[in-house]
Amino acid sequence: AGIVTYLIYAYEFYARSYPEGYRGPVKIIEKQTEIAHYVCINVRTLQRVLPIIRDEGLIDIRSNRIYITREHYERLKERKNEYFQ
Repeated sequence: AGIVTYLIYAYEFYARSYPEGYRGPVKIIEKQTEIAHYVCINVRTLQRVLPIIRDEGLIDIRSNRIYITREHYERLKERKNEYFQ
């Protein structure tokens, strides 16, 4: 749940730097080592989890960077709600 919460926060934070009405993917600037540190997990654990999250259609990964579209963001919020029900 910590990774999903972080990804939601990161999308909301970085989406503000794009022009209003932008509908494309938002690039998450942090490296995987930084993300692992923020959510208090081992980098290797994060590297195992990110492909699972990608395969579930919650993020895109290109060149070791995470991209989140508006649709991904909505799915991430739904997933977070499932965790906390």
